[in-house]
Amino acid sequence: MGEKLTRTQQKNLERLGGVNPAEQPIPRRQFLTQVGGGIAAVGASAGVGLAIADPWGMKGVEPPPPVRLKDYSVTLAPSRPSLVVVRATPPDRSAFDTPDAEYAAREDQALRMVKAALEEMGGVETFIEKGDVVVIKPNVAFDKNPDLAATTQPDTVSAIVKLCLGAGARKVIVCDNPINNPESCFFKTRVGEAAQRSGATLMLPKASSFEQLYIGGETIRDTWSMFYAPFKEATKVIGVSPVKDHNLCKATVCLKNWYGLLGNPRNQFHQDIHGIISDFAKMMKPTLVVADGRKLLMRNGPTGGSLNDVKQADAIVVGTDHVAVDSWCVSKLLEKRRHEILYLDKAINRGLAQDWRPQWTREIRLA
Repeated sequence: MGEKLTRTQQKNLERLGGVNPAEQPIPRRQFLTQVGGGIAAVGASAGVGLAIADPWGMKGVEPPPPVRLKDYSVTLAPSRPSLVVVRATPPDRSAFDTPDAEYAAREDQALRMVKAALEEMGGVETFIEKGDVVVIKPNVAFDKNPDLAATTQPDTVSAIVKLCLGAGARKVIVCDNPINNPESCFFKTRVGEAAQRSGATLMLPKASSFEQLYIGGETIRDTWSMFYAPFKEATKVIGVSPVKDHNLCKATVCLKNWYGLLGNPRNQFHQDIHGIISDFAKMMKPTLVVADGRKLLMRNGPTGGSLNDVKQADAIVVGTDHVAVDSWCVSKLLEKRRHEILYLDKAINRGLAQDWRPQWTREIRLA
């Protein structure tokens, strides 16, 4: 209904030809011109408010859920030992004309020692199946010569790579997130060369390699950045570690080796070093761990730096429980009192692993 006009308006209406502007539909362009400006003003005002509340435009964008590691462990037959110690007299360095010749002899010996241990536990095929993707995690934390025993021996890494590929593994990935420069660490320790020469894929850390991993432990109660890229396709995981002294936690063998998967700033965990190491027994359930006890860093670990701190020994220890292997190595090789290593007690008391027992252990010596 049209508006009621005054007498003056009615006269004007007649003068305009009888058209009441109030009853005329407003043209679309005029409507947009008049109303759109108001809407734009309101929208601009709202946009300013949103910009203040969400300056990066990320409101409502949820972060991806944290990743979780699979359980990579295998079940052994009840009659099989879960920890095997293999001893063999190390090659005599003076018997070789070149370092490469000595290295080849040590690699051959490491392969025979690890294979002998696995035979006692049910055979290589118990652990590695055709088509497996195997991640091997050595300790390559420092850019040190392997003779200083601060890192995993390269000949042991290459021997295990060959065993995995020989058992039918589709792919073997060797990886670590070193404290020092990764390229330098893998070069000076010779682990990078050993891995690639034996047929493995070498994976170095980069920014895109890390994801938030749910740990749910005692020290890391929720998540932490982890070098996760190698594990995206992994079906089996093997930790390969040196046996050495450590100035903070007294000893570092297999369990502490997983520390190298954490992203920075991981040094903050030094304040609760035993708590974080015990968390690794919850975080990682490996297929196998190998402790190379043929060169022992007895003092000034974890970095060492002097051959005077290194003891030549003759053992490689293989097991399915990293805590049990650590416990054996600490007392039998590093000659430390077992209960000085608090993180082992923590992991055992939390029900995450078991201590070593003679009835689960077998020792053999190769000629």
